[in-house]
Amino acid sequence: MFRVRPLVVGVALLLLVAPVAVPAQSARMAITVSAVAPTDTLPFYYAIHETRAWLDKSGVDATNVKFVETSPASMAAALAQKRIDAAVMYEPFLSAAMATGSVRPIGKPYDAIAPHFMPSVWFGNSAWMTDHRDATMRFAQVLFQAQAYTNAHYDELIPLIADFSKLTPDVLRKTPVVKVFPTLQGAMLQPLLDAGAKYKELNRPVRAQELFFPGVP
Repeated sequence: MFRVRPLVVGVALLLLVAPVAVPAQSARMAITVSAVAPTDTLPFYYAIHETRAWLDKSGVDATNVKFVETSPASMAAALAQKRIDAAVMYEPFLSAAMATGSVRPIGKPYDAIAPHFMPSVWFGNSAWMTDHRDATMRFAQVLFQAQAYTNAHYDELIPLIADFSKLTPDVLRKTPVVKVFPTLQGAMLQPLLDAGAKYKELNRPVRAQELFFPGVP
């Protein structure tokens, strides 16, 4: 469980789409779902509870699902080797796996949270940010400027993404482009916080606006 501490949200990050993929010849429902980060980090937990929300809405007992961790780049191989039965995959790894014909999507768990939402943000300790307001605001402004630029210049990111993901530029050019929210939006962050409270990853309900640092766009 994550306890709500004096952490303040700073800047919006990516809007993600993460279908569940299974081997192309599989007729089974997910038994083991692979998530995207180590178990002591928040991305792993929201990958779990958005999958739980999807399973709940699909009438599947999530207590019968075993969640394991693996890196995004290794998910397709784990599926092919039958070490897992399904994987919550995101771009560009999803497009790369589907291009091989070895996997197929069976659902979009993030849609069980909301059609659109903000899954991640920059955050910091509220006391430090208050004492260093100028540095905090400069940091936020640089990020907002970078986000505005990269949203409009995806092709310039391809070499960087290729180096990080180890996928070829040709694959990345065919991948759906993921946009960054231009500003912090409480309505876009709230669905994830609500899911975290529902599935006991947060120790109490949290309103998005109470996390926002004053003055950050």
